[in-house]
Amino acid sequence: MATGSTQSNISVTQAKQRLNSALDRLDAALANKSGAPADDSGLQAELDAARKEITDLKNKNQTVSARLDTAIGNLKTILGDK
Repeated sequence: MATGSTQSNISVTQAKQRLNSALDRLDAALANKSGAPADDSGLQAELDAARKEITDLKNKNQTVSARLDTAIGNLKTILGDK
C-alpha cells in the first residue's frame, strides 16, 4: 500500500520523465529539420504540446508542493513543534 507521499513522489517522477520526453522529441524535431523550407505546422504542434505539458506539470508541481506543506504543518502540530 503506497502512502500519499510515495504517490506524490511517483507522480513528480513521472511528470519529470514526461517533460524530458517532450523536450527530447522537440530537440529531435529541431535536429531533423532540413535547411529547405518546409511546413512547420508539425513542429509548431509539438511545441504547443510541449508548452501545454509544461503548464500541466507546473500545476501538478504546485499541487504536490501545497499538499506537502500541509502535511509538514500537520506533522509539526502533532509533534508540538508549532
